[in-house]
Amino acid sequence: MIYRFNAKLKNNKIMNWKYKIDIKKHFVVDTTKEVIETLCKILVKELDKILIDSQKSNISEESLDDFWYELEECKDNFEFLLQICNGEIEEKDYEDFGFNGNFESEFNDYLEQLYDGADTVITLKSGEKSKLLWIG
Repeated sequence: MIYRFNAKLKNNKIMNWKYKIDIKKHFVVDTTKEVIETLCKILVKELDKILIDSQKSNISEESLDDFWYELEECKDNFEFLLQICNGEIEEKDYEDFGFNGNFESEFNDYLEQLYDGADTVITLKSGEKSKLLWIG
């Protein structure tokens, strides 16, 4: 689901987050390929919604240009990992794609990239500043 909500900063100033993706409820102690697959499905679906919505939202063109391709690349990365998890890319071909077989490590690398891009401050057409995406 995509939500808009507020986050209180250190100086008690309220900063809006334009979007939210809630995945923490799917984290478990023992990370398996199936858990990674579930998380990738959620992230791909939600990032796709955000990319579509952002094209018709109240985000300024300049801000849209700043983050759109980065989010699209993150979505593509999670789609790639999803293809590996669900067997579309066979284990014998992992090396051809630069994948070493460590699903958790690959997922964490992609998630870190998403966190970095999600923390972007965007400008709305009204001039208001907002954080792009909360991932929790």
